Amino acid sequence: MKNKHIIVASILAIGTIFSSCNDIEETPIEKFDNASISSTITGSNEGLMEFAPAGENPYTVANMQIALDALAAESENTCDLTLFNIRTTHKYIKFKPQDSTQYGLLIQDTTLELYDYPLDRKLTKAGTYYQDPSIPADQPSFQWTAVAADKQLPTDVPYDVVAELYIPEQDPDLVQYYETPFDDCITALGDMSMILTGTYDSTDSYVETDGGVRYKWGRPSKWNPKGRIQLFDDVLSTTDGLEGVKVRARRWFTMYSMLTDENGNFGTSHQFRRKVNYSIKWERADYNIRSGRHGQAYFNGPKIKGDWNLDIVSGVSFFYGHAHRGAYKYYYDNNLNIETPPKSGFLGSRIAIGVCDQQGRAHYKHAQRLWFGPEIFMYTSEDDGNGGTVIPNSMRFYETTIHELAHASHFNLSHWHFRNSDRIVKESWAVGVAYYFTRQIYPTDVWDWQDLMLDNHWNGRDMVNWGERRYTPFVIDVIDNENQRVDNGGDPRFPVDRCTEFTLAEVEDQLEQRRTLNAWRDGLKSYRRINDNLLDELTANYTAIQ
Repeated sequence: MKNKHIIVASILAIGTIFSSCNDIEETPIEKFDNASISSTITGSNEGLMEFAPAGENPYTVANMQIALDALAAESENTCDLTLFNIRTTHKYIKFKPQDSTQYGLLIQDTTLELYDYPLDRKLTKAGTYYQDPSIPADQPSFQWTAVAADKQLPTDVPYDVVAELYIPEQDPDLVQYYETPFDDCITALGDMSMILTGTYDSTDSYVETDGGVRYKWGRPSKWNPKGRIQLFDDVLSTTDGLEGVKVRARRWFTMYSMLTDENGNFGTSHQFRRKVNYSIKWERADYNIRSGRHGQAYFNGPKIKGDWNLDIVSGVSFFYGHAHRGAYKYYYDNNLNIETPPKSGFLGSRIAIGVCDQQGRAHYKHAQRLWFGPEIFMYTSEDDGNGGTVIPNSMRFYETTIHELAHASHFNLSHWHFRNSDRIVKESWAVGVAYYFTRQIYPTDVWDWQDLMLDNHWNGRDMVNWGERRYTPFVIDVIDNENQRVDNGGDPRFPVDRCTEFTLAEVEDQLEQRRTLNAWRDGLKSYRRINDNLLDELTANYTAIQ
């Protein structure tokens, strides 16, 4: 660090920055960088994040004390600097989970705002994931955060205190001075420390006048981060608000998270003076979305002072959005009166949904609760059955997310019975749940369920050896009032289906202790809803293919 007097002299040479709190304009007109990202998301927004090398940290206790001394040396300063008590108000923490058990325990603490990347390095390339180069891809990455100095931290997860911080904007002793003239002095101290450490962003200091933009040192006005997140649906050709998305606004170690409402709008009552880094972290308390097999999925927004309005229309973020959409519906907007997927699974870990940006076949792995990898694997392209590739549309990805989560819910009903159930039982349940959730959004004119079953599952065609015919509409058949054989002119490829009037909740209740389709059928007979022979007739369509 340079000599204090030399630093102060250099600051004074470019203008008196904080000469007097009382002399600063009371209502400066700020230039707002209102951002709206509504075009196609390009590769520059996605992929691996990149960061500048670590530099000086302006918020360390030592650097804040130097900044306070520099303010005191200014001859025209009128702030009562005795009100500042430079001490450790926060700690910058680097958690180092050694395995999936420790990682699961850590992320269950929803009071911790965790980041997969360091908070004291400048983002040089936005992306959708970050993996510390020193950590193997199959191991949990470091988790970074800043917490109040007196916060109790998990005792079972190793961590380093990277730095002890003094954050004047979050000093509890100074809350009483917010919105008073001394509030400007709080800002002045933080800005002075940034100037002395070479981390000050000079673009934070411009104001706009009638004659254009002119640069001026002065107090920036306060503002509230807010905006809107929307997601494009390529089946319905609509762009609608995405509900339940976790959006974060962060400036250095001050961070706030917000959840979007049903229209995709978000906002916080906390006020900032400067620009913030916006981002999306694709997680909720009960599930998170991974970028591939291991890294947390993100979207890095802009660093601005103003609203952030994002339309997600393409790229891997399109699939993150639709995976979130399906999971959010099943967990938090479940109106089918059935159980949600597990909210606290083995070791308390939330379900991880891995969205792999490659070709593959979605699947559920209940054994992954023992490991760091996801339980659910989703892919951004699929085999079309003829050696080609097909990109799943929004409806397909939404339906598949629900389907795989239905397996997780089934597993949670009875671990032993799920592991030992016939595959036709597992797949038929997931098919039914996905159908009833999906039909609430997509009308029959864009989704002919019978044709879908015939083309992709029931007829089998070249996929018989894959066991595709185990994906039966059994659950749908015992609920609806349609006879597929009759409705399709007696086509023998369609099942005889004279069952009706069961509810999805009843079908789930009888699924819990059943391992075979016949046992499941016999459980439904206990309701005495219809003639038992009709259930026997329906089940006979499917038992031959088990």
